[in-house]
Amino acid sequence: MKPIVTTSERLTLRSRPWLLGAGLICAMLLFAAIGLNKFMAGDQDEAGKLLLLFGIFAVVFCVFIKQVVVIFDRATDAVVIRAASVFGGREQRHPLSGCKRAFVEKDHNDSSDSKVPTFRPVLEYRDGTKVPLTDIYSGGDGAELAVKAINAWLEPRKG
Repeated sequence: MKPIVTTSERLTLRSRPWLLGAGLICAMLLFAAIGLNKFMAGDQDEAGKLLLLFGIFAVVFCVFIKQVVVIFDRATDAVVIRAASVFGGREQRHPLSGCKRAFVEKDHNDSSDSKVPTFRPVLEYRDGTKVPLTDIYSGGDGAELAVKAINAWLEPRKG
């Protein structure tokens, strides 16, 4: 997540996984092209396998590629989380006044074969409630950048 608007009254963060989306689209196009070539050459078994891979990548694209916009607005005392994907969009609203801080949450899913840790930004409220800003954990420093921007923006409110 990257800050796109930072004023004393409003902080807006956005996450758009363009690189992952573009990679998935390229992989789907590659599988489709090779599968069509195999089908035209009479190798229906290989074409079917490639079509299955195309379908799996298409599902992954539809589920995981989301644009998330988070708006912290002092004027309305609201934190608005908007997510949009192929399946449509949703919006959540939370009170800004109860927000204590943001922190980075690490995915502790040990069933993954990957050794690369993944993270997501989460809001913590004074009553102990935790609100993830994204559904999906991701690698890189996006979560840490978002948390730093949120906590710096919240700081003037404390006192």
